[in-house]
Amino acid sequence: MVYSEFIEYLLEQGCNIMEGGNNVEGDYYRNCINGEVCYVEKNEEITTLTMLHIISELRIAPPYDLEDLYEIYLTFKTNLQNDPIPNRNIE
Repeated sequence: MVYSEFIEYLLEQGCNIMEGGNNVEGDYYRNCINGEVCYVEKNEEITTLTMLHIISELRIAPPYDLEDLYEIYLTFKTNLQNDPIPNRNIE
């Protein structure tokens, strides 16, 4: 997704740039509903994985076309948090 489209999506979801923003490299965005904060790096294109991570950190709903991938991402993230070195007991 193009950076400007993703930022527009964040704004639609109630996230705003934090004070002192508009940095060259990126900005911190705050979810005004729950207070969660996430850094968003400025790139022309934002990868799907990066979008899913930011959406997860800000705890906002994913765009409709990414709902399935978001569920997979959350499952993977949860599994990784529960067992950071999977299959370590395999002999």
